[in-house]
Amino acid sequence: MKLSAQTHNTIYFIALMMIAAGLPFWLLLISFAEILLITNWVVEGNLKEKWKSFISQPAAIGLTSIYLLHLVGLIWTNEDFSYALKDLRIKLPLLILPLVISTSPKLTKKQLFQVLGVFITAVFLASIVSVMSYYGVVGDAPHDSREMSIFISHIRFSLLVSLAIFALFYIVFFYECNNALKTLMLVVLVWLIIFLFFLKAMSGIVAFLITLIVMLGYFAVRINNRTIRSLVVSALVIIPFFLGLYLVQLAIDFFQEKEEIRYNQLPKKTVDGEKYYHLYGNQQTENGYYVNYHIAPKEMHAAWEERSKLNLEGTDKKEQPLFETLKRFLTSKGLKKDRKGIEQLSEAEIEAIERGVANVKYLTSNSLEVRIHKILWEFDNYSKGMNPQGNSVTQRIEFWRAGLEIYKANPVIGVGTGDVPPAFNKVYNKINSPLDTKYRLRGHNQYLTFALTFGTVGLIWFLTAFLLPFFTRENARRYFYLTFFSIAAASMINEDTLETQTGVTFFAFFAALFLFGYQCDKQNQLTTVR
Repeated sequence: MKLSAQTHNTIYFIALMMIAAGLPFWLLLISFAEILLITNWVVEGNLKEKWKSFISQPAAIGLTSIYLLHLVGLIWTNEDFSYALKDLRIKLPLLILPLVISTSPKLTKKQLFQVLGVFITAVFLASIVSVMSYYGVVGDAPHDSREMSIFISHIRFSLLVSLAIFALFYIVFFYECNNALKTLMLVVLVWLIIFLFFLKAMSGIVAFLITLIVMLGYFAVRINNRTIRSLVVSALVIIPFFLGLYLVQLAIDFFQEKEEIRYNQLPKKTVDGEKYYHLYGNQQTENGYYVNYHIAPKEMHAAWEERSKLNLEGTDKKEQPLFETLKRFLTSKGLKKDRKGIEQLSEAEIEAIERGVANVKYLTSNSLEVRIHKILWEFDNYSKGMNPQGNSVTQRIEFWRAGLEIYKANPVIGVGTGDVPPAFNKVYNKINSPLDTKYRLRGHNQYLTFALTFGTVGLIWFLTAFLLPFFTRENARRYFYLTFFSIAAASMINEDTLETQTGVTFFAFFAALFLFGYQCDKQNQLTTVR
């Protein structure tokens, strides 16, 4: 029995909402929705007309050509076809979503906002569950806020939260609805902003801040009201200025030296008589105090056993060496690493050390300050020759170093779709990377990943496909696509956004939805829809 056009449209609309709902929650739902989407598209028929429509849209061809690039890369794949096939399966949304959405009936204004409403609701609910998880209401409480995203990677989730924030902003301030609903959405908007910083995924936070500045510039150009434009331009100047001032102040505080080491004046023994251990020349610090001086290991073990049930030779609850956590925490308070130092710790501080808190400031600083402090700590230690493994930011330098070596050895067409993992394995050994095997990951920079996989040719191909909509689609120069583009482009600087199912679906779905999924209202020059 042949279905009516209205039925096919309804199935298409439902599938879009399923993808929107599944992004922060359930990959299986996304896969099912994509199968439903392409099946409905094929069964509906009119494939010849759809193909003509598709090839008349350069932006749609550009997006799907990213998938084609991966197919072409099979030609010079020599070592790992199993990885290549897995990669092609993960990236199927790049083929399916632009093809189907660009050749399907345009959504109405109401339908577009229903899809966005489902997405925002799903992100909001996932954030609530994440917070409940963090505080132990759901499952075992994690010991790091970046682990509280229990459905998908906290980095991918932060990108979804960022996009939901900007979509909500538009709905609250530009979309006509009743005051009660606007108030509710405003509350959700504020909650998601707070949650984004509580999540402490710097990729999402940086993408959010970059997009905020980009959109302030967008509004500064588009707004006709002089007073509002002046306010927006002022914000465009003030926000980066005070953000920079804030970061400089944190850096000054971090690098302030509070202890001067004079080797000929270092104490030889503790009050109780144990010989102090000093690691001469080691410059690691916590809050301006030197970590590897004034250490009395026997006293530390004996005093710790009196205060805690955790073995000091084992790990804390973050799976970090507990001795190192204790040593750093004592140092951060300006205490010596001996019995007297441990005796001065409160019960709350002992519990914090057991949880993996390595600096006393982390107990009182807000989550963003803690994250920035940890990043500064990573760079400080890396600059002093310490191994960056396990440090989420500085170990990326090793990823990039390895990735650049691969690219330089294969600058024209790269190593091919399937040979990225073996190429990294070889290069890590070649450059004598200090990272252990489990930390030797891929490039964590999408632009670099395209360059080393497909060479300069592939990188230009990808950038052309990514930027082409701005020259061929009016929707690309409107609010929704600009926010999405800014978030996606920023995330690719320090993440392989397109190398996971969630990431590639996020990219393909919203790129296709905002470019082809609805009809732009040409009468409204400020925003995408009225």
